Amino acid sequence: MNGLLRVCAVGLAASVLTVGCAMGDGAGRGADGATGATPDTSASGDVPEASPSADGAGPSAGAAVTPPPAGASFHIQYEGAVDLGLPVDVYDLDGEETEEADVRSLLDRGVYPICYLSIGTVEDWRADAADFPPEVIGKDYAEWPGERWLDIRRHDVLLPIMERRIESCADKGFRAIDPDSIDVFSNDSGFDLTAEDAVAYLRAVAEIAHSHGLAIGLKNAGEIVPEVVQTVDFAVLEQCINLGECDLYQPVAEAGKAVFDIEYVGRLPEVCAAAPPGFTVVRSDLELSEAIRRCE
Repeated sequence: MNGLLRVCAVGLAASVLTVGCAMGDGAGRGADGATGATPDTSASGDVPEASPSADGAGPSAGAAVTPPPAGASFHIQYEGAVDLGLPVDVYDLDGEETEEADVRSLLDRGVYPICYLSIGTVEDWRADAADFPPEVIGKDYAEWPGERWLDIRRHDVLLPIMERRIESCADKGFRAIDPDSIDVFSNDSGFDLTAEDAVAYLRAVAEIAHSHGLAIGLKNAGEIVPEVVQTVDFAVLEQCINLGECDLYQPVAEAGKAVFDIEYVGRLPEVCAAAPPGFTVVRSDLELSEAIRRCE
């Protein structure tokens, strides 16, 4: 459905950096902030453009790729009515469900919009679900009815579909993609997939995104960070504090790139106190509805 980490371990990791926190007043309203450096909140081109990566998956010549600023405040929502007026720097929204007019309205007030899409699963409610032939579709994603894993080795089949999705994101005005379920290799997909398969596939998708002027994030899959830290422009994580996995993503933050973490377990003050330097952390329900609370 939305690629959430389906494991809900208990307990919080040890505090790395103590930051002040406050509860939001429903739907994430009220004062907002983020851990880390003060962001450049311009979504109109003042953020430095991404440089071509060392592994060849950087922007194509002439593509104006602008990554989200490190330390930016963040709202992520895949379900429910979206309040487009929240005082945040970055919105991460479902690419198919979000209207172009809403994306443009965010850009008009200097907000950076990220386009969510799944690259490792087929979701049977998507308009292009019939484009995936049976031979690339694997086992059910057990926790999310209607979603099934993909054979990410089949670039010949999947990349044209993903390019159409990425083009749609670009046409609507999004500045980046949040490509979900690249961690298919660590799940029971029905295919004999490896981390190397995921790296190759993510690099291919990154090349497409960059060619359309879009930044690309890493969604979870901390095991492949060393191989893709130069490929991706930011990261979106789930429960790295609760699962004790934030260290896996430190190279992304150390490279000066934004790292957005969503936590589903724990009280907001404790979650915020454990936020690593350079990470922007929010507390959400599992469905990623409007009930997002942020650290100050």
